[in-house]
Amino acid sequence: TYTLKTMNDLKNFDYWHRLVIYTFFYILAGILMMALFQLAIIIEYGNFNFITEASNIIKSITTGAQGSGKMFAVFIAPFFLLGLFFWLLPWKLPIQLLSRFLSYIGLVILTLSFIISFVNFFYYQPYQRNIDHFIFEAQNENFGDLYQYLKGEFPLTLLVFFLLLGIVLLFYLHKLLIHWSHHKLYLRKWYSKTIYTIAVFCLFVIFARGSLRPSIVYSFIEDAEITNNNLLNYSATNGVVALYVAYEENKDLSTLTKIDLTEALASFQLLYPDVAVSSESLKEKLYKKTSNLTDQPKPHLVFVLMESWSTQLLKFHNKNNLNFLGSLEAHLKEDYFFKNFLSMTQGTHTSMQFLLTNYSGIDLTHSKYDKIILDSSIPKFLEKQGYQTIFVTSGRKDWHRMGDLLTSLGFDEILGWNDFKEIYPDADSNFYGGYEETVYDYILKRLQTQKKDKPLFIFFLTTNNHIPYHMPSHYKPYPLEKVPQEMQKILSDEERVRKTYKTYQYTSETLGQFVSAIKKDTSLKNKVVIAGTGDHFTRGLFSYTASESDIFGNFSVPFYLYLPLAYRKNVTYDKERIGSHRDVFPTIFENIFSNVKYFASGNNLLAKNQAQALAINHNFLITKQGAVLLGVNPVYYKWQDQVGGKLERITDGKTKLLRSAYKKNQAFQKLSIWYFQQEINNLKPQ
Repeated sequence: TYTLKTMNDLKNFDYWHRLVIYTFFYILAGILMMALFQLAIIIEYGNFNFITEASNIIKSITTGAQGSGKMFAVFIAPFFLLGLFFWLLPWKLPIQLLSRFLSYIGLVILTLSFIISFVNFFYYQPYQRNIDHFIFEAQNENFGDLYQYLKGEFPLTLLVFFLLLGIVLLFYLHKLLIHWSHHKLYLRKWYSKTIYTIAVFCLFVIFARGSLRPSIVYSFIEDAEITNNNLLNYSATNGVVALYVAYEENKDLSTLTKIDLTEALASFQLLYPDVAVSSESLKEKLYKKTSNLTDQPKPHLVFVLMESWSTQLLKFHNKNNLNFLGSLEAHLKEDYFFKNFLSMTQGTHTSMQFLLTNYSGIDLTHSKYDKIILDSSIPKFLEKQGYQTIFVTSGRKDWHRMGDLLTSLGFDEILGWNDFKEIYPDADSNFYGGYEETVYDYILKRLQTQKKDKPLFIFFLTTNNHIPYHMPSHYKPYPLEKVPQEMQKILSDEERVRKTYKTYQYTSETLGQFVSAIKKDTSLKNKVVIAGTGDHFTRGLFSYTASESDIFGNFSVPFYLYLPLAYRKNVTYDKERIGSHRDVFPTIFENIFSNVKYFASGNNLLAKNQAQALAINHNFLITKQGAVLLGVNPVYYKWQDQVGGKLERITDGKTKLLRSAYKKNQAFQKLSIWYFQQEINNLKPQ
């Protein structure tokens, strides 16, 4: 009786009808807003022939709209269902209050979604994909640093203007909505109101399910693979969902994965089927002994981890009009240089961590393990070989709490720009600290004055090839003029990235000058080993997401190695060999140490036998046969022409060797995690 009486109350029905208007307005407005952002991403960051790609673009947008509709329906569902419940009550006040406040609740949801989507649009510029877990690195930056970063990457005035313009437009639409919502729907019979309610409820369920198909509930949590074009796949996931997924990934990255002994043994057997192993011997089997070399004195070792030093630009290098190498070019020809090479991760911290610990499961600096002492770390290992270990950076040594971890890993000295400023009071400074030339000068002098019986290991983290791309005032770049047509086709924004050219060249040039200084110094040229690689690819440079054949560029970095003649025994050099960060120190140790046991994370790239060649990145791997984009559903590629060149997705099912490589990658990651577990189980924090 109460229900029928309430349904026959016209005023009560007006409030319910107003709730329905608000609900579907915000769902449809959200879908339209997200579709416009998606279209903006496709136009701004894609290289499309819109006529031939029309069907794929439409499919991407409709799939994105499907996910956005589901998302906004889920957001507003509690209020919609509560309104339906209140309508059936005999009192007007609950539904009256809800109808009054739902418009503001919807406005807040829409505004927050707009702001997140706005951030997501600009996130594509440096990262070539929608928001991912790297966005949470911003919480580790102070406000001043973050402002300078954004100022160097984006036109802030324009950015703020469009952001405010969008918010003002939303408020104006909200005002119009309030006006529209007062239009009445004249349904006087209880059964007509019932039919109306059932109809809007069914329509709402369709939006909330994301599909008309009865057996499938559309999932908006995972990236949708719609086409062979990664940009269309990425953009179909809107910014809000991308942020949610990134949040979940970030939680996973701070949680230590557990690998049991059985799983670790199976992983070892998959990687090394010809090696007998038991539960008791597994940890020992992960170590390898170097060959019995002639008794050469242990050389100084300088390792340079170069910010954003990737192979993307090098294939376009031309010393006459587009010079990205400077004085380093001559050394790449004289020494060992590998371009078919991958960084282990897409971040500076985690790549550096892996190189120093052979572990990259979580970022230790932002975990409870930031002060754990690892005896297997590279500094600790080299200390046992008689080395004095020094970490230097042209930035701040406390960046992202880096100093705590480096101390735990066993460096004897840790020097950042504040230390160098005291040594070089007249040196130029910049946003991150100072310039690489100053630090290289310090390293050279330390090598020249070091005691003969105490070799040095110096790990140098550079910073200059990074937003906001500062240059020393005195530096005069080599020619950087003629951009080839092939390069223009994939550039994200030629004018914006031209400043990247200069800092990339400066990073190469200063390393080249340092190597030249070592080779010219008769007391050092036969006693110093120099290695250099990039921490990750150069972000925001090329639109690789729009060209799947070039996806290798999103993960590739070079590896340079100078070995004095005395350490070039038993060397087989093939510049086309593939490798990754896991191969860096095994390659060095195998050629400078005699009968020394070390943790064998990878292969010696200068060995004759390369049967185990497998280059690994957390998101990508390459072999001589092709590449695999890792994930829940891995994507397999073959090389179109040559290893390290363009890729082509495999559609004929001939992926046996690549599937094997994929399994080996999983096995390697599991062994790395298992070994790290053994380390922390036997140690206590400081």
